[in-house]
Amino acid sequence: MEYQIFIYEIDKDVLEDLLIEEAFGFEILEKKENVWKISTDKKIENLEPLEIKKISYSEFEFGEIEPIKEDIFVIIPSYAIPIRIKKGMAFGTGLHESTQIMLTLMKDFINKYDSVLDVGCGSGILTIASKHLTNSYVKGIDLDPIAIKEAIENAKNNNIKDVYFEVSTPLDILKRNSLDKNTKKEYIKDECFYDYFIGAYDVVLANLEMHIFEKELPNIVKLFKKYLIISGIYKDEDKLIKDMLNNLNLKILKQTTKNDWHGFVIGNC
Repeated sequence: MEYQIFIYEIDKDVLEDLLIEEAFGFEILEKKENVWKISTDKKIENLEPLEIKKISYSEFEFGEIEPIKEDIFVIIPSYAIPIRIKKGMAFGTGLHESTQIMLTLMKDFINKYDSVLDVGCGSGILTIASKHLTNSYVKGIDLDPIAIKEAIENAKNNNIKDVYFEVSTPLDILKRNSLDKNTKKEYIKDECFYDYFIGAYDVVLANLEMHIFEKELPNIVKLFKKYLIISGIYKDEDKLIKDMLNNLNLKILKQTTKNDWHGFVIGNC
């Protein structure tokens, strides 16, 4: 059987709007600033293709068509690990470099039975992705009630049930940890039980801006046991974050950079 493949040049913002309306797989062939050259089996209305090719089933499945992705994580639903994200007010569409860095690092450092906390979860992309990697407890927290509402909706759209979201801060969790056992039993809620009785998470994720790290990093680092994975650090800000981590007696296990954005995997010394 043969399939038709359409080659287009399209503004990436227009492409994003099309994907929100109807998700479809494609391969990025070339990037010229905001104009992308893509290959897809979808005929896009009101857009003339540069070329139309015919390919066999095997070429279609494994060679020609790929969804937009970062490593094994697929933001647009496809045959790998699909994550459906509804465009809203919360940060997180999967197109930002810092999100892509986080996804790449997560798949190498989150194991099957690791508990995960996503600090500043926004739309919930990283929280949802974590649940695809672990069978353990996964939670996203954010200061913005709108973000939490959207994250809950995105989790439902991905058929993710065993994941929790809460309007909360790292300091809130630390305060819960400090309560005595009797007080914990009085205040326990199903969505918070891990914070009350376990405390630290195996892996903590934080894709935040530098000014938030400057305020919250001392609290965030108290919440992980194995790894802290962070991004949102731009250009020369990596020097500042390295000094902050050194002062907290933490070790950088891995650093990756994409278009001047930095990501780190951090462990205890």
